[in-house]
Amino acid sequence: MSTALKLNCPSCGNQEVRILHQFTLKRGFESTLPCICDHAKDGIAAVHLSTVLEDWLEDGYLDEDGQFEIYDKDRIEQESDKDLDELDIRCHACHQDATECEWNEEEPDDPRTVDARESWTGRCRRCNSQFVIDWPATESAYA
Repeated sequence: MSTALKLNCPSCGNQEVRILHQFTLKRGFESTLPCICDHAKDGIAAVHLSTVLEDWLEDGYLDEDGQFEIYDKDRIEQESDKDLDELDIRCHACHQDATECEWNEEEPDDPRTVDARESWTGRCRRCNSQFVIDWPATESAYA
């Protein structure tokens, strides 16, 4: 039988604690360009792989069972989220003549939390004290 997780403010002992969870999602995108001249054996003129890192902030509290209950979730906008781009050209003629609308884009991977960029913070509702919560990354709703 497991016990519910409880948080107490280290300054005043209050159990009414607001929890802020900041994390980074890694999203992978794949775009393919069809080969219309039949030069590429698999019918694909080019493949463009890109990875995007998105920073997110969740705001919530612990429910009666000690589970993190989210009541607000916002993406933290960055100037440039693109982290990695790879281009595999299989038919140079089709790639050179292609327009942007000819590419087929898919999001092949499920978003994953990047553990190294995850943090949990508590803020006491009584004294407004802020403190770090040392939880494992597996507590994330998106891990």
